Amino acid sequence: MDASCDGLNNNTIGAVLKLIVIKDTQSKPKTFSFTSQQLKMIVAGLVALPCIMLIAAISIWYGAANSLKSDELAGDLVNYQEQLTLAREDARQKLTAYAKRMGAFQAQMSRIEAVAERLANQVGLDLAAFQLEDEPGVGGASPDTKGGVEDGLLAELRKLELSISTKTGQFEALGYLLSDDERSQSRKPDGWPVDGGWISSSYGSRTNPLTGKRQFHQGVDIPGHSGSDVVAVADGVVSQSKYAGNYGWTVQLNHGDGVQTQYSHNKENLVAVGDTVHKGEVIAILGSTGRSTGPHVHFEVKQSGKTVNPYPYIKKKS
Repeated sequence: MDASCDGLNNNTIGAVLKLIVIKDTQSKPKTFSFTSQQLKMIVAGLVALPCIMLIAAISIWYGAANSLKSDELAGDLVNYQEQLTLAREDARQKLTAYAKRMGAFQAQMSRIEAVAERLANQVGLDLAAFQLEDEPGVGGASPDTKGGVEDGLLAELRKLELSISTKTGQFEALGYLLSDDERSQSRKPDGWPVDGGWISSSYGSRTNPLTGKRQFHQGVDIPGHSGSDVVAVADGVVSQSKYAGNYGWTVQLNHGDGVQTQYSHNKENLVAVGDTVHKGEVIAILGSTGRSTGPHVHFEVKQSGKTVNPYPYIKKKS
């Protein structure tokens, strides 16, 4: 094959390019003529072709990658939807179980309260005074909480369980107060709340040693040595054990039949609400807390919620 250019003189350079193609000596030569404009287009095409091929390859690759990624995202979405459906069903079943459990607890609480009220009426016990003033304390590790309805139901269930536990303690105390007649005598206040001592301030109208004014004294004051024992004057159940303002640390016992005794100005209380105590059992340490001029126990006796003169109950030292 042979090729030659013709007409490339000063008048034709840049105007026309002739390309003569000879396959062999027997064939007639073929001539191709190109203008400068055509040559420019051919060169531009040859330059642009690789770029076009590269862009096409990139587009094909990018499309395939996006398609693969889209398939992966679609698969993840299906998995998430399945997990969400399972989680919702699990939550629904849990909430249903919690609701049934709460309903059972509430029904049980209603029955307990009805029976407790009936028993309290039989022994003349003021059930309102027998309630815990604060919710019972609980402890332990705190699990991670996510909030929402489930946590609220769990909190309510815990409260109901604590309430049932408290009511159970009240039942035990009521059962004690409802025991046989042989114990009825031991539930009647009789004797002194401290070992020795004397009555330094009687029941009734008196001059207040702190203010100098006349006022009604609702109990008797019995001096003693700080740190000595304060004992129950009868069998009973602790209905109050707290710091009571001017009375200082105070213990109150329920003895049934509407009778209560109170021991105030203690240095320390040794019993808690709901405890069952026996006559002569140490319930506090004598002190001078609250509004007091010195170590003593302020002793009161109440009948149906009203204070009465304690002297008939303590006139004979035990």
